[in-house]
Amino acid sequence: MDRASLIKKGTWQRQDFRDVLQGLNDSYPTPFDPWPEAVSRSAGTFTTYDQNRFRQVTRSGAQLPSSSNVRLIDTRTLASSLQGEFPAIRAEPEILFHVEAGITMADLQKVLDHQHPPLAFRATGGSPGATLAGALSTATHGGEFNTPLLVDCVRAVHIVGPGGEQWWIEGDTPVADQAKLQQRYPKIDPAHFIGAGWNGIPGLSSQDVLDAVVVSMGTMGVIYSMVISVVPQFGVHQVVHPTSWLELLAAAGTTEKALRAGDAAANAAVLNALMDGTINGTGISKAKNEYIDLAINPLNLDCWVVNREITASLPEDPNNAPAGIGDYMTAISRALQQHSRDGVLGQMSTGRIFDFLSWGTDLVNLILHDPGAVTGLLQFLTASGDAVGTGMGIGSAQAILNKVNQAGNPDRGHQFLADLLSGLFHALEGTEPGKNSDYTAVSHEVGAIGWPANGVPGRGLEIALGPENAFTFLQTVLIDDVLANTVTAANQPLLGYISIRVCPRTKSLLGMQQYEPSVMIEVVAYRSPESNNIMDTIQQKAVTWKLLEPRPLLHWGLENDQVDHAFLVQTPLGAQYKAGMTRLEAFKAVREFLRHGRSPVFDNAFSNRIGV
Repeated sequence: MDRASLIKKGTWQRQDFRDVLQGLNDSYPTPFDPWPEAVSRSAGTFTTYDQNRFRQVTRSGAQLPSSSNVRLIDTRTLASSLQGEFPAIRAEPEILFHVEAGITMADLQKVLDHQHPPLAFRATGGSPGATLAGALSTATHGGEFNTPLLVDCVRAVHIVGPGGEQWWIEGDTPVADQAKLQQRYPKIDPAHFIGAGWNGIPGLSSQDVLDAVVVSMGTMGVIYSMVISVVPQFGVHQVVHPTSWLELLAAAGTTEKALRAGDAAANAAVLNALMDGTINGTGISKAKNEYIDLAINPLNLDCWVVNREITASLPEDPNNAPAGIGDYMTAISRALQQHSRDGVLGQMSTGRIFDFLSWGTDLVNLILHDPGAVTGLLQFLTASGDAVGTGMGIGSAQAILNKVNQAGNPDRGHQFLADLLSGLFHALEGTEPGKNSDYTAVSHEVGAIGWPANGVPGRGLEIALGPENAFTFLQTVLIDDVLANTVTAANQPLLGYISIRVCPRTKSLLGMQQYEPSVMIEVVAYRSPESNNIMDTIQQKAVTWKLLEPRPLLHWGLENDQVDHAFLVQTPLGAQYKAGMTRLEAFKAVREFLRHGRSPVFDNAFSNRIGV
């Protein structure tokens, strides 16, 4: 089966990487099998590229019109496992996996699970729909706070730099035998092999180069493949506890007042409570807990605390089925009933929806005044081509209208959206009010929640802070200021969530996780005129926040358009690194070295803005 899978993926090195920046070879994209030993499923992921029509024929990704002035580099065609070829070039016995970098995180986790023995990442990279290169180049992370970040598990990178030059970069840990590597990849000449003992930049080592290239936001070159440290597959037991912000603070033994005062002990108390399930309600002790995620409903501050522990043995099957449409309907109906005043044919949740939409709830209105209202709305949603996004837009606009015109009925404005979001969270997390969810499965099957395949119009940013001030920022900037003033008082609904995850400090030069530990505050919302203003406001307050040191950093993979070089030099990225250079300066030195005197084809407005 392994052999068949390797043959099915296509002819090895069919694409000539000397021309990768001048356009893709018409005949390159050949079938590949992202799931070894599951050959029947591979056809569903096949992607092709039609150079003549300048079209990428795939399920997702960019679709550009024909043009002689534009060339598209679609790294999603680089999605094959290279593990079968890896023994011919590897040097060390560490459990390493070699794979093309365009594979999605979800597909890669399935590839690993199909190995013999099954393998896994020790820490997740989040975002199951993201490509490996995209997730790591932006330092995407999970909530594992006791294990190294996924970006710090990369042992080697095969990159195509300016001029189509190929580089093999590894750190202090030897990965490839250089002679065997060149035999297998003849375009990587000895001068383009960066490994232990390399001294091409005074004061920097090969590990520094690797730590720069891994999180490089696409500014170094096209990442062709990566070698990543993996572990034997393992099981995860996850417990989610529904609570509220004030209840969580009470359990932690602190208060909003203490956080507002910038009390470091109060910040530490909240972090400790999230780490310890005997305090936060999950029941997983601090000694066993491996994971932290705190989800917050921004409209009513309902919270869901997520903790995980490693199981003693590998579970054969998940212990709970994922939420289906019935679970969502039940959870939403239960949530909407909380403030319902009238029912429709005995259904209080339906009455709440009708009331929200200004439809009559009595029989006379249903028959005489509002005929076809329900079917008309359903037809509008289905005809839009994006029922989820259209529905969120309708809800946001209606809530604004209701709050303006029906001040005496708060249940019809933001309160309706708050209850609706809480219902959705309960369904996603498998919880009920006052009742935990409990889920056990192999590692990649736990918490793999992503956006719909066709996406949702949205806004998103993530702010990295130190443990001494993160929850003060959450309380004073988000809860007290933005949510109270911009969202509630100014009647601008935020249909989305706030998520708090905790992870260790990264070794990468420009990863935003520069704190020990790093508290990551993510805000995601449906895109609307109102949320545009909210998200811009949050980012502006983050980059100007100077109440407590150290300064925050923003996630490279989300919104950071207000981040510039002047801001970054005031953050940990502007601190001294080595050889008299800051992290920013060392990163820039590596970029210049890999440019190798070629045209700066990877320079753009982003790299200019942040000064690298």
